[in-house]
Amino acid sequence: MALGYDKPLYILAFDHRGSFQKKFFGVAGEPNAEETDRIADAKKVIYEGLLRALDEGVPKEAAGGLVDEQFGAEIARDAKVGMLLYYHIVPPLPFLPLREVFLEGVAEVYDGPVIIGSDGTFVRLEAGSDAIEVEELL
Repeated sequence: MALGYDKPLYILAFDHRGSFQKKFFGVAGEPNAEETDRIADAKKVIYEGLLRALDEGVPKEAAGGLVDEQFGAEIARDAKVGMLLYYHIVPPLPFLPLREVFLEGVAEVYDGPVIIGSDGTFVRLEAGSDAIEVEELL
């Protein structure tokens, strides 16, 4: 398989958590429960826009969305994604036991496979297939 993708691909990226919550909601730092709900609701509007684009003719195989772990788990569940991959965690998790702490609460919202990636995590998604292959290159 050649690297790259040579077909149309439309990705709707949900803004980075910090800048989105600060610029649109005035929340600096860790949001409280009420603020988290408001921000998550706003991200659902973005997801609804992606669904509308699909309804209006964007091919399903050419559409994708990137969501963050704090506000996007319910969206991932609703979209019936095949896997959650947490990647580019800043700061990095220095100890394996911290992975359990980081993933706390995820299973309450999403019941599929969950992976914490690292530099060198390679994900292969074949066009026309539901298969997800994950390989560690480093």
